[in-house]
Amino acid sequence: MVFANVGPMGDLGGADGMVTDSDGNLYTTGPNGFIVFDPEGNRIHQIRFDHQITNMTWGGEDHSDLYITAPDRLYRLPTSAEGWY
Repeated sequence: MVFANVGPMGDLGGADGMVTDSDGNLYTTGPNGFIVFDPEGNRIHQIRFDHQITNMTWGGEDHSDLYITAPDRLYRLPTSAEGWY
């Protein structure tokens, strides 16, 4: 059974990094950018990038910052969520 779909492999890569938050939401990187799915697999947020993004991890003092990697840069995305390991 498919939980969620980030889109087919393309010039911007394929499905790659995944993390969850304390509410059970799934954060992903892939060919359609950064996508957040709720615990039922519904897309609830998306940020498109014009280049490939590859992976991510939670960080910051309260684990609410997402650090997202690309081949040549690193992004910090402050969130209102709490990361879960």
